Amino acid sequence: MRLFMITALSALCVGSAFAQEAPLSKVYACAGIAGAQERLACFDAAVAGLKTAEAKGSVTVVTPEQKAAAAKQSFGFADGGAAAQKAQAAAVGVAPPPGQPDVVNVKIVEAVKARDNRHRFTLDNGQVWEQVETDKVSGLKPLPASAEIRKASLGSFMMKINGGRSIRVRRVK
Repeated sequence: MRLFMITALSALCVGSAFAQEAPLSKVYACAGIAGAQERLACFDAAVAGLKTAEAKGSVTVVTPEQKAAAAKQSFGFADGGAAAQKAQAAAVGVAPPPGQPDVVNVKIVEAVKARDNRHRFTLDNGQVWEQVETDKVSGLKPLPASAEIRKASLGSFMMKINGGRSIRVRRVK
């Protein structure tokens, strides 16, 4: 009976201490508890907290494939949300996510030429890019066309369509 009371009290103490911590750090903290009963009670409480946080949407498990897809989808914006991701990671106490890729391979499904001879490209993933300069665009026919977009100097981007010459582009959507 005495052991049960100690275990119950330690679980309550651990539970109240965990109220201020991130859900995953609670699980890690349990590993440092020496007593088997106390450690088990701690893990049980931490896992219950994780389940609750996941149900509320406070915690989400992301696979490496989902991280890569998100990085590719954010490619081309000023910082791809990197500043917000780094701040969020620092607040939780984990390593920041890896940055955007330097090159992405895409498919152009639509290309519209404006009056000023600049093109606007719509990609198969919904992104919209537009030509910055009025250089001639080669390799567009037939659509869909394969393209490579890579980071260039000073935050700019270069697009190479079907292996043609590169043109400077910026993402608008």
